[in-house]
Amino acid sequence: MSSVTLIWGVMPIHMIFLDTNIVVAYLNGHESVIFQVVDRIDEIALSTLAIAELDYGAKASRQSDKSLTGLYRFVDLIQVVPFGRNQSSAQA
Repeated sequence: MSSVTLIWGVMPIHMIFLDTNIVVAYLNGHESVIFQVVDRIDEIALSTLAIAELDYGAKASRQSDKSLTGLYRFVDLIQVVPFGRNQSSAQA
């Protein structure tokens, strides 16, 4: 997890960006992760890059339909932030 404050228009927004391993732990039912995520769900965000990685992994899993359903139910609950060329150079 990494926490950042972004300026959206004129208003700063605090978001917690999850890494793919945290999302996988959440989707696999790890209680400590679930409690932390649920407790701060309004601040949780994923980049489109992380979603693409998780989508790829879900499709490669033995239970791909179940994995994809769980992933996109989770994605519907959180903020999704685009990750393009401008964002990649800012992260370097």
